[in-house]
Amino acid sequence: MNAVERDFPDDVLREWQDIINLVVRLAGVRAGLIMRIVDEDIAVLISSNTENNPYRVGDRERLADSGLYCETVIKSQDRLLVVNALDSDRWNNNPDLKYGLSYYLGFPIRFPDGNLMGTICLLDDKENAWSPEIESLMSKMRDLIEGQLQLTEEYRLQRLFASKSFLRSVLDNLPMAIVCGVGRHEPRVLYINEEFVHSFGYAQSEISTMDQWFKLFYPDEEYRAVRLRSWADSLENMRRQPATPERKEFRLTCKDGRIVDVLCAIVMIEDLVLVSFADITDRKRYERELLQAHDEIAAANAELKRLATTDLLTDTGNRRHFEATAALEMLHAQTCGEPVSLLLLDVDHFKSINDRYGHSRGDQVLVELCRRLRNKLGLANPLARWGGEEFSVLLPQCDVSTAASMAEELRELVSGQPFPEVDTVTISCGVAQLRPAETREEWFKRVDAALYNAKSAGRNAVRASA
Repeated sequence: MNAVERDFPDDVLREWQDIINLVVRLAGVRAGLIMRIVDEDIAVLISSNTENNPYRVGDRERLADSGLYCETVIKSQDRLLVVNALDSDRWNNNPDLKYGLSYYLGFPIRFPDGNLMGTICLLDDKENAWSPEIESLMSKMRDLIEGQLQLTEEYRLQRLFASKSFLRSVLDNLPMAIVCGVGRHEPRVLYINEEFVHSFGYAQSEISTMDQWFKLFYPDEEYRAVRLRSWADSLENMRRQPATPERKEFRLTCKDGRIVDVLCAIVMIEDLVLVSFADITDRKRYERELLQAHDEIAAANAELKRLATTDLLTDTGNRRHFEATAALEMLHAQTCGEPVSLLLLDVDHFKSINDRYGHSRGDQVLVELCRRLRNKLGLANPLARWGGEEFSVLLPQCDVSTAASMAEELRELVSGQPFPEVDTVTISCGVAQLRPAETREEWFKRVDAALYNAKSAGRNAVRASA
């Protein structure tokens, strides 16, 4: 069998040796092991100093399809308890049985980055029910070993970082805030440069853990939850794509209470997490001001467009807008062979209303008139103030008969209910359907003539152009 290289500090290995010896004595078993995955093999890293223990440090077996108990622990990444392997055909090819070791209890051991290091296990050649106390002890010893792995890795990285005095000097003199952390899952702050302290006010001792960091920089609980999710996503992305930077923009709260916008770049190299912060508060303020100015310009343009196309008194379309809309409907009707009709209506005796009640009351009559007409016509039939007390209506897909019926309904709607302080108001209406090849001027002239005929017939009437 090939020996495995011991790449752990001697003092750590001695502690692990003491752990295994203690557990074996308390459990009263024949062998205790700490196993380490090496390439495609599994090797003995620590072996208990017990009599008749057949395993030696450095013993090594091919892991895949080995039949070993530890292979099952590695594959399942979970605890394995075997009361008696001789009772199951599952373990027929297990090499441990050649030593008569048919009783087994094992737990997986993970590195700080979550990858499997190996197992801690007990083996015996006599019936052993593995009491809950022994299982709990083994679980705690596994946790202790994983904690030592975490501390060992942090210490290694701290020594590595401390030895790079040139790197520290460069980072300390960079004009941007820098943080260096260690750990792939719950990083701890290993180093912050002077610019970080100057920019945000916190010393390293105040933000050394992620819990401290998030509570201080994000005091608002809802925003903290958002940042925690974003941070978890970034860590996951970096674990999948090491050395690929993650860039984020967010807000954080400084020690003096200031809230600043930052651009954060994060990169993970092995277990080191390097984070840079650039203060973009001014840029974000300019962006907000620019966005606000853009919205104000858009609103102003919309208002200008409304003023250019709307009659300010009645809030209907104006004549210019109506003529443009009519031109489009004419083109559509003549192209598709569909009917389109035009109404031109006039308030009867409107001058008398102004003379008797005043122009202000006359204006209110026009406003109420348009309200009633709009409620009846809807958006599909454009209404516009043609001039003075005259109004025009466009009726797409309506022939002259349908349009005349609509005009009668409008006439009755106006005359059927009194107007405030004025009593009855009536309208006269002309109707004309667009003829093939007819120009806009000809069409509008015919509807105007129809309106004249309605007034000549005594007003409060509808007349259609033949």
